[in-house]
Order: sequence, then C-alpha cells, then structure tokens
Amino acid sequence: MKRNPFSRRVLLSTFFLLLSIFISDVGRAQWPPCPGCPTSVPPTTIGWTSGSYIVAIDLGCGTPCNVQVCYCYRATSSFAFDYTITQIAWPASCCPSSTLQQVIDNVWIDLLNRNPAGFPCPACPSTVDYYREVNALCWSTDVIFNQDLSNYMNVAKPCSSSDAWCLTKMNVCCDPVTGAKTFTWIESIIRGYCNNNCNQISCPQ
Repeated sequence: MKRNPFSRRVLLSTFFLLLSIFISDVGRAQWPPCPGCPTSVPPTTIGWTSGSYIVAIDLGCGTPCNVQVCYCYRATSSFAFDYTITQIAWPASCCPSSTLQQVIDNVWIDLLNRNPAGFPCPACPSTVDYYREVNALCWSTDVIFNQDLSNYMNVAKPCSSSDAWCLTKMNVCCDPVTGAKTFTWIESIIRGYCNNNCNQISCPQ
C-alpha cells in the first residue's frame, strides 16, 4: 500500500517542529532564569526593561568563558541612559582563579561596549550623552549543578539583603570611522553599605 505523499510531508513537518521546540527548551534550560530589575535606584519613577545574552568573554584568566549576562536598562532623559547587571552565570570549570571583581569588571566592559539597548553614541569628540553604570556594591555567589550540561555553574548576583549601589556616570562617544566607543569617567557615587553576608566590590574609576 502506498503512503500518501501529503501525509508523509505532514508527519515530517510535525517531527521537525517538535524537535526544534525540544532543542529550544533545552537551550533555555541550560542557564538560570534572570532576576527582576531593581526598584530602589533613583529616579524610582522611571522603570527598567530587562534583557540577557550569552557571550564568550575572558573573565580575567586569559581564556574565554561562555557567560550568561542578565541586565536591565532605561533612559532617564534624552541624553542620559542607565545599565545595571542583575546576574552573571558561567561554568565553574572556566577561569576558577578569577576573582569576583575581575568577573564583574570584564562583564561590564562587554555590556557597555555591546550596548544591547542601542542607546545613542554620538561621534567623537562630542560629550553630550552619558551612560550611568548602576553597579550593585554587594554580591552573592552560588554554585549550582546544571543537569542539562552535567556540570557545575557559578552564579553571581546582587545581594537581595543589601540596598547598596555604586552609581558611575561617564561620557560616551563613538569613533566616526570604526564605531569604537570611548568612555570618559565623570563621577562615582556610593549609596548604602553591605552586610556581613555579602561580597563588596570596588567602584570603577
């Protein structure tokens, strides 16, 4: 008995659709869910939008690691723009010698240069626009077992028990030819303090 060609095509289409959904679910399950955005950083009347991406970057040991970066962003005026990191996750076997400060600093460099929110970057030497690095001062670190990848993963995120921030303002401009960003530090303001259960990091200068 001959099988209807149309039925064969329908079965194949259904199979590949289910396979793509399965692969997509596995891919999502490899990384922990991102936390919510902060609510206590002024101006508190302006909300945040969350985002995340996976990237291979050097966390301070000279070897690229696959890193999940969870972040939030917002525009506080027509020329002022905020970024904050809400969580960083990476395989525990990658860069085990790197300090938490090195990890956070290298992720900040990637986030600001990547500029996933697409904030304006005027041609240099303009210094009209500025970005603000809303960096949590107090961080917790955990090691979780990733069942999908059968390995252990480091997860670093701001401590929920400490409302402390380093607010770093910097001018930004882009090379009109290469597009490379130049950041010029303006000021860093420390707000709050850490409790004994959190790891305090330094403000960038």
